[in-house]
Amino acid sequence: MAMSETMRLKILDKLASMIGEEEATQLMENVPPFDWHEIATKDDLAALKEWAEAKFDAQSASIAAEFTNVRGEIAKVEGNLSKEIGELHQLIGRQSEKIGEQSEKFGEQSEKFGEQSERFGEQSERFGELRQQIGEMQSTMADQGRANFRWMVATVVSVVGAAVGSGIWLG
Repeated sequence: MAMSETMRLKILDKLASMIGEEEATQLMENVPPFDWHEIATKDDLAALKEWAEAKFDAQSASIAAEFTNVRGEIAKVEGNLSKEIGELHQLIGRQSEKIGEQSEKFGEQSEKFGEQSERFGEQSERFGELRQQIGEMQSTMADQGRANFRWMVATVVSVVGAAVGSGIWLG
């Protein structure tokens, strides 16, 4: 049974009267304030150490097993991701192929458009030449028309003049 503080003080007083104050205090400071059976022995510490090591080993094994499980799950996820990435690469490849085909068709259409544009340019150039020729013809015709008109007027004036002069007109 543990000694109470009151009991310790009584023993200290009794010892002080028997061996002196300083010696009694020194002695009581070296006596633990609990029962001797509460003091751990080397055997107690060795048993505690053995128990703690066993507990630590069991926890380590449990943690190692859990890490193994986690590594297995990570490997599965990595496998699934690799598969999905592979499928994505295939899909991207097919899409790239389609884009290439479309690009090729676009190139062909662009080439045809270029040819048509070139033909349109040639036609525009021909129309320009025809407009110029028509303009020149209109100008020539206008000049000839004016010349013919003057000739006709001159002819009419000559005929009328001759007729008036010869008296055919007055009749």
